[in-house]
Amino acid sequence: MSAETLITRPEDELPSGTVTFLFTDIEGSTLLLSKLGDDYVNLLADQRRILREVFTRHDGQEVDTQGESFFVSFGRASQAVSAAAEIQRALPANEWPGGVEVRVRMGLHTGEPLTWDEGYVGMDVHRAARIAHTGHGGQVLLSATTAPLVRGELPEGVALLDLGRHRLKDMKYPERITQLVIDGIPSEFPPLTSLEALPSDDPLSLKSAHLPAFIEEAEAEPQPPVFVARERELDVLESFLQNAVEGKGGMVFVTGGPGRGKTALLEEFGRQAIDRYPDILVVGGECSAYRGIGDPYLPFRRVMAMLTGEVETEWASGAINQEDALRLWKTMPTIARVIVEYGPDLIDVFVPGRDLMARVNVAVDTPSSWREQLGKLVQRDRSETPDIEQRDLFEQYVHVLKSVAVEYPLVIILDDMQWADGASLNLLFHLGRRLEGERILIVGAFRPEEVALGRGDGPHPLEKILAEFKRQFGEIEVDLGKTGADESRHFVDAYIDSESNRLSPDFRAALFVHTEGHPLFTVELLRNLQERDDIVQDSKGAWVETGELDWSVLPARVEGVIEERISRLEDELKETLTVASVEGVDFTAQIVARVREVKERALIRQLSQELD
Repeated sequence: MSAETLITRPEDELPSGTVTFLFTDIEGSTLLLSKLGDDYVNLLADQRRILREVFTRHDGQEVDTQGESFFVSFGRASQAVSAAAEIQRALPANEWPGGVEVRVRMGLHTGEPLTWDEGYVGMDVHRAARIAHTGHGGQVLLSATTAPLVRGELPEGVALLDLGRHRLKDMKYPERITQLVIDGIPSEFPPLTSLEALPSDDPLSLKSAHLPAFIEEAEAEPQPPVFVARERELDVLESFLQNAVEGKGGMVFVTGGPGRGKTALLEEFGRQAIDRYPDILVVGGECSAYRGIGDPYLPFRRVMAMLTGEVETEWASGAINQEDALRLWKTMPTIARVIVEYGPDLIDVFVPGRDLMARVNVAVDTPSSWREQLGKLVQRDRSETPDIEQRDLFEQYVHVLKSVAVEYPLVIILDDMQWADGASLNLLFHLGRRLEGERILIVGAFRPEEVALGRGDGPHPLEKILAEFKRQFGEIEVDLGKTGADESRHFVDAYIDSESNRLSPDFRAALFVHTEGHPLFTVELLRNLQERDDIVQDSKGAWVETGELDWSVLPARVEGVIEERISRLEDELKETLTVASVEGVDFTAQIVARVREVKERALIRQLSQELD
């Protein structure tokens, strides 16, 4: 069946939104027709009956049928996989005319296709068809998008087998293809008939001699921090990620005040992305221009450092695990070659040349032209090199990222964007306008109240960039500041229950009352109670209360956040807060204005602008 034949069924009868496509056809159908003659009609009728009965049981919608080939859509990937496995078990059990064997090959892909009055249209349809056509009779193949969706809900007796990355006809990006292994059914097949099977990129296949010292000498892997709740926010980020993996590059920003859990959410999102997509590269950087100047390109230099194998800091902190570090180390030679070819001027601007050369020499022991060229670039005299225009430098950076994304989907996480230096914001804007059609997702995080304060005498430059990106991409903010009371209480309970405990309902309620579910305050206050032995572990390791609790002591980290925020306020506003604090947690603007001998309306306007 041609993927261009998109269909005959009215749009309103088909699943919409995220859909899983299943393409099938009989291997060697022409030979079967030649052998059976008129009996082939009976074979075809039996095959259609078996498949249609299974499709109906699993809520599949028949989109198109031509001869022995089917095109079917499912609302859930697990339904499509269950149907495929059931069909492969049913076909050998059937008595076929002439005692022949009927072997059906199948391909599945999940996407968000366009629909019109005659059915589906779009690259997702073509990708599913291409995957099916690379297989053999009896083989069920899944795309890189479909496989992670069903990994945790496979039918009994069904497993997944990674077949590596393959180039498919007319597809821009390689596809990691996974095979269903079904008990009782042969699972060994000839190589796929793709255009090209790409070399294995399994990080664990590296020889120990080629590993960096910090991995070789590691005795124990740092553990990632505890992460609970935020299911809704993770789902939103996952939807952006799926689009990016499918070549619909985009951008999303996580917003919220200090301690709201932005960084923790980004780190957990990165871990889940790596678990779900074996090919993906997740890198990132933080901004630090607290006073508006900062270190030029700092977050983007950190991104390029990670892409070129400088990952020890992230590994030691637990931000990435050993497998993630190995993945970045393994891809480093490929990315170094891309930099030599498409971004030579990035060397010693975004990535130190000598450090890169040293890492390449550890990982690669075979001579090559690009290694020789890298050596020349590192040794060149910068004083004799003409100054490069910023736009040309940006184009090289973007070209490198796009070339990397052809081989590996790319997630770039930029934290503390409220403190981004001007050069980094310019590069962000340049990159963001070139994401269409790329497998790149940029995930930023910032404090909206900091951006609202502006920079210098004018608005914060991030404001204009965000407005432009919203026009380009639509709704792109995930606001952690809009968490409701129920979600906040859920976070408190979930965090307490991340360790064994026998803490009472009264304790939980009191913790929520004092922190209002603020993530940083909750974590630090609980830790403070542990350090002061207000709660201790019993003989079974469960946390319990020891008696009367002192909730009045503010944890040092929380004090630090408050102090840092207040230190950047104008002196006049600091004086206002000093007066207000005498009144208590809640204060009256009228009283504060009277004490300070200022107009009440002016004071209210100032507070609403500065502290919102």
